[in-house]
Amino acid sequence: MVELKMDKVLFISAFHPGARGSIGAGEAICGDNLKKHVNNGSQVDVIVISPVTQYENPEIKALCHSYEVINVSKKDYLKGILFNAKYKSFIAPWFFT
Repeated sequence: MVELKMDKVLFISAFHPGARGSIGAGEAICGDNLKKHVNNGSQVDVIVISPVTQYENPEIKALCHSYEVINVSKKDYLKGILFNAKYKSFIAPWFFT
């Protein structure tokens, strides 16, 4: 008897893979990478930390074992920028976590 081994992947992203709404170039790349894990037979659990102006792609969400969303506001972005400035970190608006 052949036993199939399924890898488990925890996929954490700062935006929805293959997102809809307010998006940039990374969402499509993220979606493609997630699909590669699924196509390789992995069980993919997703955690998305995303702006409220963006929402999930239902086709990609359906591929996932689980899909959890943490929404962030413009206030959260500002707090992240101020945190980075305070500690003299690299400052970029998408580094809000």
